[in-house]
Amino acid sequence: DTSELPLHDFYCSKLLDLAFLLDGSNKLSEA
Repeated sequence: DTSELPLHDFYCSKLLDLAFLLDGSNKLSEA
């Protein structure tokens, strides 16, 4: 099932991007 790997990596990268954006926005709002 190699077809599942790209999708898994895609979601992982998207979750990391989302977490990074949320963390960054929290720091901006606190500043």
